[in-house]
Amino acid sequence: MAWPNPQVRILEGVVEKYVDDPVCTARKYTEVHRVGAMYGFLAPRVLDVRSNWLVLERIHGLVSIRDLYLSAHSALVDHAVRRAGEVLALLHRELPTANTLHWKARPDFESAFRRFGAPLPATTVEPSAVLHGDYSFANVFITVDAPQQVVVIDPCANGGSTFYDWTKGPIYVDIGKMLACLEGQVSIPNQLKRPSVDRVNRLQRQFIDSYQSVGSEIDLGMAHSFAYAASDAQYRRRYGRASIIHQTILYNRFRGNFPLHRKLDVLGKLTSSG
Repeated sequence: MAWPNPQVRILEGVVEKYVDDPVCTARKYTEVHRVGAMYGFLAPRVLDVRSNWLVLERIHGLVSIRDLYLSAHSALVDHAVRRAGEVLALLHRELPTANTLHWKARPDFESAFRRFGAPLPATTVEPSAVLHGDYSFANVFITVDAPQQVVVIDPCANGGSTFYDWTKGPIYVDIGKMLACLEGQVSIPNQLKRPSVDRVNRLQRQFIDSYQSVGSEIDLGMAHSFAYAASDAQYRRRYGRASIIHQTILYNRFRGNFPLHRKLDVLGKLTSSG
């Protein structure tokens, strides 16, 4: 399958998203909207399906988790991160599994996964679920008006670690994507705005704890190994050979998050200290 055209047109009241298979993608959007209506989060409705694009509802009054993460709104980002964990668990639990493709790790993803210290191949990891595909800062928002609600958009493949809308794979593919964002996967100019290492670890812990309150128990080693590999895949897609610079800025021994045993040591001290 050809990688879909990522072009998006944002208009006054609607969003047009250009894709290779509008019917397949529309089904995914419709199911995410259904789950949101059941469990109290927002996702855009499909308004029309055209020959090579979708017409989607535009939801106004949003702020991204990335913007909260880089700002001083600590209470609001805590709320958003916790709710984002719950929402992802709901998606994993509720999205239908019919007509899905099984996720397979590409060689470079697998290589990064093992380089970080994961003990077994990524493709074999359980439990599995239908994936959002790109559960990240770019696609998870919160409404600015009270009560603040999480808004989830673009439940589609990201081209770095997922490649088809309806993919069933390890839950850690999605979990790892958000953990990589919370680790500080932002542009280099924004690195100086990134929270402290301790704050990063606490946000990641909130996300994981909230996921577990609704969904499956999470293996911390697996979660953070997928985060490292997802980050590596995304940087490779964006920057090619220069990706190693970005990845090294994000994951290094000075931050205590590379390799895996160092990250787990830091998390263990965080847990023991409350």
